[in-house]
Amino acid sequence: MIDFIDISKEATDLLFEIVEHEEEANYWKSRFQNMSNREDTILRGCFKELRENNLVNVLWADNYPYNIAILKDGYLFEEKTRKEIEANLSTFEKGLKGLLQRTKSIKSPINAASIGTNIDEYNKPSNVWINDFEIFYNKYLRDHFLSKRIESILFHRTLSAYNDLVAILESISKDTDYINSKKTTFITEGKAMKDYEILLKKLISKANKDDLNILCYTIESGERPLFGKLEMDGYIKNVHFRGHQYVGLDLTYEGLHYFDKKSDAVPEKTDPKPRKMYDVFLSHASADKIAYVEDLKKSLEILGIEIFYDKDTIEWGDNWKAKIYEGLEKSEFAIIVISENFFGREWTELELKTLLERQNDEGQKLILPILHNITTEQLRDKYPTVADIQAIESGKNSTEQIVLLFAKQLIKRYK
Repeated sequence: MIDFIDISKEATDLLFEIVEHEEEANYWKSRFQNMSNREDTILRGCFKELRENNLVNVLWADNYPYNIAILKDGYLFEEKTRKEIEANLSTFEKGLKGLLQRTKSIKSPINAASIGTNIDEYNKPSNVWINDFEIFYNKYLRDHFLSKRIESILFHRTLSAYNDLVAILESISKDTDYINSKKTTFITEGKAMKDYEILLKKLISKANKDDLNILCYTIESGERPLFGKLEMDGYIKNVHFRGHQYVGLDLTYEGLHYFDKKSDAVPEKTDPKPRKMYDVFLSHASADKIAYVEDLKKSLEILGIEIFYDKDTIEWGDNWKAKIYEGLEKSEFAIIVISENFFGREWTELELKTLLERQNDEGQKLILPILHNITTEQLRDKYPTVADIQAIESGKNSTEQIVLLFAKQLIKRYK
């Protein structure tokens, strides 16, 4: 009876491995050739444990198992144990496992094929997988140490993106500390609830009272799992983890008034703030400042336009990262000067990604691209998403003409 079988975790893992590679003739020969003496000894002991429990039969030759027969109880025990393990997996672990499992039947994408092969159809499974990965990433992985690498891959989405993301997901699947941290998702009473409310009080005190926004909150020990609960309960929204230490978010009306005594009072809705802190955010590569951006900035200033320009806005002693995030969030528009100097720079691409996300969330025009000494073909090769946004070229428009065009956009917005 399989209910009475009691084997070690290592032997159970070996049984899973045997079932998974049952049809691969040379798998075990290669496996044993690449092992240390210690690993070899442990694995042979596990094979012995499986055989003594009548789960497998093994024939050895040339110092490796050349024939492994899984017995009836082996199949039944493997199936029962796998179901028990999967029943105890968190939603995060199930999603992670499911994505990795799907890769076994998906071929890497191609950009050339023999006559008769439809490349779009061939690449469709990997493209769908990348889309599903992006959903999974935004739900669960934004606070992982590899998040910057993932965002860069998703942003550029080159031919190697699928293989790169699979490799990253395999690494994350071995990050046991991170996976264990994701299991702490349900907070109900006692000290956990106290911590939940302590964090909410901190967020209320730090939120901008005009728009309930927190640009950059420093995460303290033990707080990270609490953000998921607060968001799930509707007290915060638009949570964006920035690495492992920082997070940006919006407080909801319910979160702001969580501790109010007058729970029956009907809130009076107020009109949104008519204008943002800045009319425009100037995003550019430092190498283009003197040659182009300074002149553009001066032309904007002549019309009295409020500009977020790093050189003028960030003062001595400021947290420059926090100030840039503030500018990105509190500007009505963003003029992005895209040149060859812009390509591949960490902060210019981070600004561009943040602005694209904001434009998608708000559903209105935000990004105004200027192509500076590059072609639309170069833009499409580097940033295909941005290439779909109407741009103007610096070589065909003077800074004065560009400023007048921007002023028209501003008047339309504030009308």
